[in-house]
Amino acid sequence: MKKSSELIGLPVVSIEEGVEVGKVKEIVLNAAKGEIMGLVVEDEKWYKEVKVVSSALIYGIGEYAVTIENTSAIVGLSSMPEMEELLENNIRAKGTKVITKGGRLIGSVDEYYVDVQNGKIEAYELTDERIIPTSSVLTIGKQVLVVADDVEKHLKKNISEVLGEEGKVTPTPEVKEKEKVPQPTPKVEKEVPKKEEEKVEIKEKVSPALAGKTTNLSKIFEERQKKFILGKKVNRRIETNEGVVIADLGEVVNEKIIEAAKQAGKFTELSMSVKTEG
Repeated sequence: MKKSSELIGLPVVSIEEGVEVGKVKEIVLNAAKGEIMGLVVEDEKWYKEVKVVSSALIYGIGEYAVTIENTSAIVGLSSMPEMEELLENNIRAKGTKVITKGGRLIGSVDEYYVDVQNGKIEAYELTDERIIPTSSVLTIGKQVLVVADDVEKHLKKNISEVLGEEGKVTPTPEVKEKEKVPQPTPKVEKEVPKKEEEKVEIKEKVSPALAGKTTNLSKIFEERQKKFILGKKVNRRIETNEGVVIADLGEVVNEKIIEAAKQAGKFTELSMSVKTEG
């Protein structure tokens, strides 16, 4: 779990090349899903074009860095129209007013917390430091965060209280009605101090690559991408270098398309060319 502000300024490291390719400049939020869709990356050539990396292509977010498999994961914003639209909508969560469904003002958002494993927003911190779990949030808007009428019953004094109740919070009837997709079962992990936990994460994911053992890492990364794009629609035509169509605009990604893309060396391009709307 990290505060959004802790992501800003983190180095972005390519595991294959073993180099720092830039730093996190901004977070791209998908308000409809309440999650991070990607990150804006600032590099030495920031003045030429805005660069972004999709959440689907991020291998890990640790205490010291954001890791990606290789530099091809970072692309120009113009090639990611959905992410560009989200940035133009300027939904940042921070600074938004928090109002109940019945119209009462609760406060305003000062910070939000992100699960670094799946990119989901887990809680919002008000300017008076009270914490609102996402189980009480109904709508994330550009200017207003709408919460359940009984939100006061679920407010926490600190984020540790939210973490302690992960998987045990019962959503209000209003939230249950809004949430049509079942939430995944929380992962049970060995308890370690927060900083130590994040250090272990970086050690496990980066060290093998730096030792030159990237085969297994690439396979894991590929499986994550494959799971992410299966069943989604392609937002632009994907072709081989010879001009043979692998997937046409609007076509639903299946195993056959994925295999064809891999054979043509277009798997990463396919991964970054699917529609992700909820």
